[in-house]
Amino acid sequence: MQQAIEEGFPHLPAGCDIQLDRASQEIVLGNVRAAVRNAWSGLASDLRELGDVPLSQFLTATNLEVEELYSTRARTFTALKHEAGLRTGASEETTMTRAITRSLHVDDDVRLDTWRKWLSAQHPPRVDLKDPLLLMLYVALGFSTRPVTEMKEALAELWAAPDLRQEWVELLGVLADQQRRPTFAVAGLPFRVHATYSRDEISAGLLQVRKEKLMRTQGGVYSCEPVRSDVMYVEIDKDPKHYTPTTLYDDRPISPTLFQWESQSKTRAASTTGIRYQQHVKQDWRMLLFVRQRGEDARGFTSPYLFLGPVRYRSHESEKPMRIIWELDHAMPPDFFGDVKIAAG
Repeated sequence: MQQAIEEGFPHLPAGCDIQLDRASQEIVLGNVRAAVRNAWSGLASDLRELGDVPLSQFLTATNLEVEELYSTRARTFTALKHEAGLRTGASEETTMTRAITRSLHVDDDVRLDTWRKWLSAQHPPRVDLKDPLLLMLYVALGFSTRPVTEMKEALAELWAAPDLRQEWVELLGVLADQQRRPTFAVAGLPFRVHATYSRDEISAGLLQVRKEKLMRTQGGVYSCEPVRSDVMYVEIDKDPKHYTPTTLYDDRPISPTLFQWESQSKTRAASTTGIRYQQHVKQDWRMLLFVRQRGEDARGFTSPYLFLGPVRYRSHESEKPMRIIWELDHAMPPDFFGDVKIAAG
């Protein structure tokens, strides 16, 4: 909310507009910050009365959604325990505490079950830099910028913070108990169709490491030779402030099983890239489609992408950019299709 006010409410529905002068904006921001402080103090009071209960029990007792508790980067259940006086000393904000608030999107049994098993163990898992799920956990814990060769030391830091590790286990349990979409396996990939992933998790799942660090990809499409795939990152509701006129591509769902996607602006149909798009099946190459509605969620955090799966070329028109229609093996989830259809206008 604070970020939305500061940025002038950038994600309002089409046709809606809120304009505040500087003085009014400061007054509203002050009121919001005070409300957040008061709400946090109130939650600490609730927890103090309940005692040292698990996360799921606290959420149920307070009728709180998990997104409401983790509404800002610095707010964790461990920090709330310190605020409530159930833990001594001040709660320290670290890379791992900030990462917790960014992990509410995890929604497939593979990550949820595997990560909970690892984090519940007495000792960290054995380091294997070729294990995509382990590398994905490493970045989910907030270690994207650290060399992967430091994984053993990084995991040891988490195991040295038992309250924080227990919070991760309990949070993954809460996410596992939520109603989720069915997801589908894809041969040779760690991703599940209709599960959501951060951009760093996608790179980690593809084992994209350069000079001992995770490769953090940029742009809308990334060609990954080791898995013979093009990864397409699509944002439907594009904020013009973050795109140039030549990258405001007209990407949109046509139907639950058809998706319109525009290539990079210089791609010709007869180019090597253009031919690969058209003949990817013949070339034993996959096109992997990851889509999000907009760049930020309601909390102001970077939105993850929904994996719509490997897609197949159906047709195209024009070039520079090529406007391609992809066919999906699995129809988009109805709720997601409805949301992105509206966002695409």
